[in-house]
Amino acid sequence: MQRTVYAYDLFFEKWKRGHFNAPVSYFEDMINCLMEISKYDLAEKTKNIHTDHKVVFLESISYNEENEMAELVFVSARYGVVRQVINTETYENKGILKEKPDGDLEKTHILLKGYGSAHAIALYEYNKDGIGFVRILSYINEFVKSLHVAGEDYIRYTISGKNIVSQDFLGALEKLKRIKAVTLTVNQEEVGVSEFKALSGKHDISEDVDIVLKPAARGLSILGSTVLDFFNKYNNRSMPIKCITVEGDRETNDPLVFDTEKMKEKYPVEVLTNVNGEVEAYDIFNEMHKIINYFDMR
Repeated sequence: MQRTVYAYDLFFEKWKRGHFNAPVSYFEDMINCLMEISKYDLAEKTKNIHTDHKVVFLESISYNEENEMAELVFVSARYGVVRQVINTETYENKGILKEKPDGDLEKTHILLKGYGSAHAIALYEYNKDGIGFVRILSYINEFVKSLHVAGEDYIRYTISGKNIVSQDFLGALEKLKRIKAVTLTVNQEEVGVSEFKALSGKHDISEDVDIVLKPAARGLSILGSTVLDFFNKYNNRSMPIKCITVEGDRETNDPLVFDTEKMKEKYPVEVLTNVNGEVEAYDIFNEMHKIINYFDMR
């Protein structure tokens, strides 16, 4: 079976409000929290994502302290879907075999590699029937916070993730003869205009704001070096840019539009499956360990 593995940068940021400034290695603390969560009873560690009609929980974590690598297995199930079932070989109709609370279990595998106390790389197995990476980050943040609140300590931080962008982004940039617009997508809170700040907290308006940058004069082009500067800042988080979209013309005058969200760093891998068609955990983690070596050499 072929699976696609996506690469993400993880960053740990302490809360800016309150007195929660206890010194801690955030990556190590997150791993400790995840190991504690994995021991919970199933009901305790399961989160119900009502909007997606899914439940998710951390099934297991294996951590190698020497190389700062953790293998995580998340399990999810979609409920609320009831359909007729047929045998696709004999076409026998078996009727309805599930009730609305029932769901098929799907596993999603993640490899974490720590780089210092406040940065990590996450390799995420995409499974269209499983759970998304953003949902997994939300799950981890929620339980890490609850553990520290229960412990009445002063450790508070947020884990955020940003997809690592493929070098195809730079390749596409080189194909442009003229760059007509660059759009930077940022969070509302990062926009320093009071009129925009007044919009924050309104549930009918996206938390994201697009800042459209255009050439200094009609007929001119934004410099490729300018876009590259934004790209570098996107990668090292010196600016809180969530997405960069570039619009321009190629040498043939054909329009070309591309962005950092669509050009994610991804790795197709062939993995073994069991009798139920599920990915063998040991095999996909073997493939992920091969991929992570690339980041160690960057």
